[in-house]
Amino acid sequence: METTDKTELSILSEISRISNSAVDLVAKLRRIVEVVARGMGKNGASVFLVDRSGKTVTLTAAIGLNQESVGKLSFPLGMGIAGWVAEQKVPLALEDPYSDPRFAYVPESGIEAFKSLSAAPIMDEDQCLGVIFVLSSDRWRATSPDLTLLTTTANQLAGVIKSAQLFQNMQELEAEARTRAQELSVLYDIGTAMSTTLNLDRLLRIILTAATMGGSGLGFNRALLFLTNERTNTLQGMMGVGPENWEEAGRAWSEVSGKHKSLMEWIQTGELFEHQDTALNSLARSIRVALMPAEGVLELTVQNKQPYNITDAGSSPIVPKELRETLRVNSFATVPLVAKDRVIGLILVDNMFTQRPITNNDIRFFTLFAHQAALAIENAIIHTNLETMNKDMRALHEQLVQSEKMAALGAMIAEITHEIRNPLVSIGGFTRRLAKKLQDPEDKKYIDIVLSEVSRLEGIIHDNLGYLKEVTPQFIEADLNDVIGDILLLYGDELTQRRIRIEQDLSRSLPRLMLDARQIKQAVINIIKNAMEAMENGGTLFVKTHLLPETQETAIEIGDTGPGIPAKVMHNIFNPYYSTKPRGTGLGLPITNRIIKAHKGKIEIRNREAGGVIFTIKLPCRTQGCE
Repeated sequence: METTDKTELSILSEISRISNSAVDLVAKLRRIVEVVARGMGKNGASVFLVDRSGKTVTLTAAIGLNQESVGKLSFPLGMGIAGWVAEQKVPLALEDPYSDPRFAYVPESGIEAFKSLSAAPIMDEDQCLGVIFVLSSDRWRATSPDLTLLTTTANQLAGVIKSAQLFQNMQELEAEARTRAQELSVLYDIGTAMSTTLNLDRLLRIILTAATMGGSGLGFNRALLFLTNERTNTLQGMMGVGPENWEEAGRAWSEVSGKHKSLMEWIQTGELFEHQDTALNSLARSIRVALMPAEGVLELTVQNKQPYNITDAGSSPIVPKELRETLRVNSFATVPLVAKDRVIGLILVDNMFTQRPITNNDIRFFTLFAHQAALAIENAIIHTNLETMNKDMRALHEQLVQSEKMAALGAMIAEITHEIRNPLVSIGGFTRRLAKKLQDPEDKKYIDIVLSEVSRLEGIIHDNLGYLKEVTPQFIEADLNDVIGDILLLYGDELTQRRIRIEQDLSRSLPRLMLDARQIKQAVINIIKNAMEAMENGGTLFVKTHLLPETQETAIEIGDTGPGIPAKVMHNIFNPYYSTKPRGTGLGLPITNRIIKAHKGKIEIRNREAGGVIFTIKLPCRTQGCE
């Protein structure tokens, strides 16, 4: 008994010394099984530990067994000697384990070198932490003192394991805390960067740059962002950020690490927003996916509001062939952009160049980032919509004010015009009679000046009355080419005198239209007059009619070779009383615009590349010939 007590004290003392050493748990257990085997006079010992799930025991340290089995040999609780002892929580001694039905022989484990064994559970109160074995190469019937010694050893071993596990848990918690702190720091920096703008295009570039930036970002190789279109129920690629090949990747990453320490520094330089129409950006913008039915990974990400980590795109049933060929990667991840419980899009990332696997921890952090990005995008969209609404409201207000001004101005002009018209007719009539009686050339010259100014005033009155008069077309079926032909015939001599050549191309396949020929003639004449005045030193007048098959509209194109219209005044040309000519009334083109609108048509204007202007009048078809 004394020998047993000395042996027990020796083993426990050695275990206590080992437990205080600064080595990891596996190394401690390896030294402890050596002490136990030597102390009990046996040539083998091992420790199996129960995993965190509490469902499996795994060989963690051994002496006398094949070392390649360490960390690999496992048994479910209840199976094998180790699993049975861990489940039953009682010691066990077997003189012939091979005949015991609980024994599970594992080839090449080294167990065949032993003929008997004893085992004891390693208990921490009611919880089994593992099992310790003592193995003998000869027949050995373990006595009660032997099992007591093994159980006592197991109890002390429980303290070693528990302390090591607590220390390991503390290290893991510390590492996790550092990781969380780093993630929060990164998210804070990214959030600060995203708060610098409400411009949607800039915001998307910040988000994707953060997803692909190392250090102060998420560190993926490439990122593509998609937004949902609720009106068309589609997913539209908006932007892509990332290198196209290894060479570009290396150059981009080295430049970023060398020039920019953080995302905010990059934003402040302005380089981030320099226009870069990269291949990946073009590829992203080319992708459009219908959200119904939801069969592919992109659609499912939106529908299920959950991330997907695709590790083998080639065999995944939810990765369409077209998407796989477009991305040219076999693994990628998608995360939904969820704002206020509504999916507004998704972000797709991959590691095309580094081939680093995307882990569950990556997905967790990526999801946090995506929630932050979604709220920023939602705010930017709301801001953009509000700006658009405010702009529309300002435009409507300006239109209303302009309409009120024009109504008041129109009433005033109408009254003044009628008051001026009668005396002006008298002045013009008497002046013409006087001109017939005068013979002196000097006197006649002054009379001609008076007549010229009277004619100009009559023209102004005519234009004002024409603009103020209600435009109500009297629709009859007519040939548009005939209307244009009459105008060109009427102004043929004047165009020749002004050294203006006519190039006409009137389509013979035009259908007959329902229109007011007199009003359309007036609208075209106003444009031709503008063209003639623009070509003071001669030029070419282009007149073309043709059918627009895509909209079933008939088009009249009238162009000139004049100086063109400056871009800064282009938006004013249809405003009444706006004129760039010193003697113009500013009513010709507004009258034309009103006539075309009354015909439910459109009028467009653009400068020619070679100089000059092209007016395009588009009139709808209302006859059977248009079909």
